[in-house]
Order: sequence, then C-alpha cells, then structure tokens
Amino acid sequence: MKLASRAARTILRLRNRVDFALRQSLRFRRAVTSVRADSLAATLSELPAPDAARARRLVDRYRLEPSLATMGARDQHESLAYADLLDTIGPGASIALPPSPVSALDIGASHWLYAAALHGFLAAWGDVGPRAVALTGIEIDPWRMYGDGHTRHDWARWYSRDLPGASYAHGDARTISRTFDVVTMLFPFVAIGELARWSLPESAYDPVGLLRHTWSLVAPDGYLIVVNQGEEEAAIERSMLRTLGIDAVELPPYESPFFAYRHPRVAFVARRVSSP
Repeated sequence: MKLASRAARTILRLRNRVDFALRQSLRFRRAVTSVRADSLAATLSELPAPDAARARRLVDRYRLEPSLATMGARDQHESLAYADLLDTIGPGASIALPPSPVSALDIGASHWLYAAALHGFLAAWGDVGPRAVALTGIEIDPWRMYGDGHTRHDWARWYSRDLPGASYAHGDARTISRTFDVVTMLFPFVAIGELARWSLPESAYDPVGLLRHTWSLVAPDGYLIVVNQGEEEAAIERSMLRTLGIDAVELPPYESPFFAYRHPRVAFVARRVSSP
C-alpha cells in the first residue's frame, strides 16, 4: 500500500511538472467577450433584509455596480463576499491608505474574480475621497484552462477590463523588486498538498521564501494583507510570520453572509513601519 501510494505521488508530481510546462509554452488564449448577467437588484432582493442593506452599502461605497451588473448571480455573491471581507479587514487592522495614488500588488491573482472588490477597496477605503489606484495582479499559472474553454488569463482580463489602473500579469512574484503601498496574498498555497491539487509543480512550493520576499515588497508605512482558508492554513501562516519576525495583526475568523465557504477566512495584516 505504501509503495502504491508513493508511486501515485511520483506520477502526480511528474504529470504536474509536464502539464505546467506545456501551459507555459502554449499560452492558450480565447478572450471572454460576453457573459450571461443576472440582475443585481434581483440578487440583492433574495438576501435577508439586513444582509441586503449591508450589500447595498458595499456596492455604493466601493462603486461595484458596473462590475456586478455584468456578472451572474454566483459571481455577484462571491464578489460581495470579497468586498465585505476587505471592508472587515480595514477597520480591524486600522488600515490607513495614502491619499492618492495608492500602488498595490496582488500575488496569486488566479482568474481575478475579485478584482473590482479589491480595486474598489483601495480606491475608497478611509476618509479620503476616491483615490487613484495602480493595481497589478500577478499569477504564476495564468494559462490553466477551465471547463468553459477559457483560461485564468482570459477571465482576469474580463473581470479587470474597466478598472482604471488595473493590470494582470503572468509571472513569479519572487522576481519582482519594486515596492508597493499594499501587497495582498489571498489564499496562498501554504501546504504542498493544495499546490499539487491545483496542478502546480513542486518547484513553485516555497511558502516561507515567498512570504519573506513579499514582505520586502511592502513600502515604508505600507501593508501586507494575507488571507488564509481555515485554521489549519492559518496556523501554518502564523508560524511562518513568527519565524520571519513579521509582526502581524490577526483578525477573528470571517464567515460571509453572501457566499458559503467551506472554511472561515483568517486574515493577517502587517504594517512596515518607517525607519526614524
């Protein structure tokens, strides 16, 4: 049994390595040109009254209506969950963004469904009026294809198409050297099993090294925001932050009224204090 299990893991590692190399080589693209959208008003009307009011406040504050109006109901719900999560993190970690502009890097952007929520938060959080945003989403595996024949890259371009200052890039965050006011890592791979499940090669597994480098990308007085799925991943993140000497605020587990996740979300926020 152990031998069979070891052989299966070896085959999976080999397959992931080959599949990843092929995706990087082929770089298949097929632009998303239209989506079957659902009525945002109808989506909100199906929520309990307090949740509907909360959702409307998020939509108005972060100017989400144009993006949500082009989504199906499921994506509307999940986008609201991201906006609500960020809206919870803001006061919970006492985040104070610069007046304008704000630069941000989102590491592991995947298909960037939440681009509008993140962009809206960066633009509108705090008492300052809408600020200019320069947001880059970076993804190491943007050519992974979904069942609809579109890749992460295709969908990310669609979700971010009308966001001023937003761009989506293929690359490894460990090669970036400039700094940003805000760096986000939403659900990074901290356990090798998850990495394998998403068909990535083991060479991409370097959670401590990635976190160390990510912290170096945070500008003075800037913020690192990391969100994990569930306590098991949060415990790994907590340990890595402690090992690297990164002083982070840990927020209470978050559960969304808009989207049912399997595990609550746990956020860590660290501010890089300016040298005197």
